[in-house]
Parts: sequence; structure tokens; C-alpha cells
Amino acid sequence: MTTSQTTRIIVALPAVLAAAAAILLVIIPPSSAWFWTYEHVHIVNELDGGKTLIAHCHSLQHDLGVQYVNAGEEYEWRFKPRVFKRTLWRCYLAPDGFRHVAYDVYNESNQVVDYDFNVYWVAKEDGIYNRDHVNRQDFFSQPWDAGRLPSLIG
Repeated sequence: MTTSQTTRIIVALPAVLAAAAAILLVIIPPSSAWFWTYEHVHIVNELDGGKTLIAHCHSLQHDLGVQYVNAGEEYEWRFKPRVFKRTLWRCYLAPDGFRHVAYDVYNESNQVVDYDFNVYWVAKEDGIYNRDHVNRQDFFSQPWDAGRLPSLIG
């Protein structure tokens, strides 16, 4: 390849990339494309008696560490989903030293309830609920498992 051929390719490259981006925007509008926006996960503490919820959430790439969610508050983080529906976030939640649950709070390969890029999980006395935050409805998802979760509660 000659120097003049290389120069022509380099000069044409920005125009080709701009055309590809324009086509992509027509095919996948920003309002519906998963890669244009962040997903948000919310862990809400609605436990009785002012209990603090202990949460340890992680994906394959990120560990958010142990979080203490006070009664009536929520813990939230955001992320961009990975390509080909491979995003998975898991949380270990404990309302006290006697109950816990390990739960997939975001599994892109089978994510069903996702309202405007927000997923809400609510901790209550009987277990974990998925919240339709648009209509303020909670749907029971999983009860607490008995026993301590040593990685969360020292």
C-alpha cells in the first residue's frame, strides 16, 4: 500500500464513521437503545422496627462492598449493561443476624420488570419484593432464608 492510498483511507475514515453512526441512530433510536442509557438498581429498606438492612452487591467486574441501608432509605447504583445480555448483578441481603438471601437483582438475560431503566427491590419482614415504582405496587419475590450469612455479618 502506498502512502497516498493510506492517506486517502485515513481522510475517508471520519466520513465513514459518521455515516455509520447516523445509520445506527436511525435503526436504534437513543430513547430505546440499552447502550445509550444507564440502568439503575435500587435496594429499599422497608423493614419493621427501624432495622438496618445489610447489603453486599457485586457483578463480575465490580464489587460495591458492604452497605448499611437505614430504615426507610434506599441504596442505589447505576451501570451500563454489557453487550449480548450478559449483565448480572447479585446481592446478599440480611435484615438481621438470623436471616439472609442471595439474589440476582439484575440479570439482563431474563430481566422482566424494568421501568424506565430502574429496577427496585424492597426488603420487608417476610422477604424481598420487586417494586413497580410507576404504579407503586410491590410483588413478592423471595422469602428470607434462615441462618447467618458470614460474609456480611461479623
